[in-house]
Amino acid sequence: MLLLAMADVRVDYIPGVSPRPLSAFPTVMHGKGVELLEYSLAPFPSVPKCQCLLLSTVYNLEPLVVDSLKSELQCPIYTVGPSFPHGRLKQNDDQVEDDYLAWLDKQIKKSVLYVSFGSFCSISDEQMDEIAAGLLQSGAKFIWVARADAPRLCETCGSGGDGLVVPWCDQLRVLAHEAIGGFLTHCGWSSTQEGMFTGVTFLTFPILMDQEVNSRLMVEDFKVGWRLKGPAGDDGVVKRDEIGGMVRRFMDGESKEVKEMRLRAEELRQCCLQAVDTDEAAAGSHEVNFRGFVDFILSCSDKTST
Repeated sequence: MLLLAMADVRVDYIPGVSPRPLSAFPTVMHGKGVELLEYSLAPFPSVPKCQCLLLSTVYNLEPLVVDSLKSELQCPIYTVGPSFPHGRLKQNDDQVEDDYLAWLDKQIKKSVLYVSFGSFCSISDEQMDEIAAGLLQSGAKFIWVARADAPRLCETCGSGGDGLVVPWCDQLRVLAHEAIGGFLTHCGWSSTQEGMFTGVTFLTFPILMDQEVNSRLMVEDFKVGWRLKGPAGDDGVVKRDEIGGMVRRFMDGESKEVKEMRLRAEELRQCCLQAVDTDEAAAGSHEVNFRGFVDFILSCSDKTST
């Protein structure tokens, strides 16, 4: 209860993290997630004993945070993000193209909103119905990965017209498609990384855990998105009129604000691409750190065998 009462207390003493209220931190520190706090904190006493630490981020995106950790910990720290199989985008797929990619091929550049709330986050049926109605009200094209809710939402949204609802898709390929102009997301870290890597703008809908932090990183720090939903842990239903209006403005490619936001998103994309550059003369942080980690493991193996 004490943490709940302190939700608005401003935290300004964490190195590398800009001042923000406690409610801006993962939901294990406030709201309904407090019951998970002890479980979440359990691994941290072991961190000083680690032989090395892998961080799933790009160094140039969060240098102050990484440098602060390096100053506190004695072990090597390797930033190995982006931590997903980004190399797949360079591969030619000779298989039959999926229907959703064929649908995207027919759309105007940056005209489609990609909608996905991850693999396990729970959103009420009422909220899902409001999102569906808001998307239709906005007039924007959209592709929505709705998993188990796909059959029901297909009936609500129709299919093949302004909106396409599917149970699954290859998210990275969809985000990289030139037709995608934005990403309505719960802000799970994997989805957030993929969005940055492909240079899309974010419409954030954080639900729990670290998603609130990731949402604020995109909206307030990098300024490549807008918040659609209140703080993670807030169970209030966002209504269709608010959703429809914001989606309409968010997808307006002629808006000065949207154009500037998309330029900043492209800068993030370039930062991520540089991180995975394999050129020996200018290898990126992902390449350098991953090689460093492999060398560290090999050196440990050598010590063990001697």
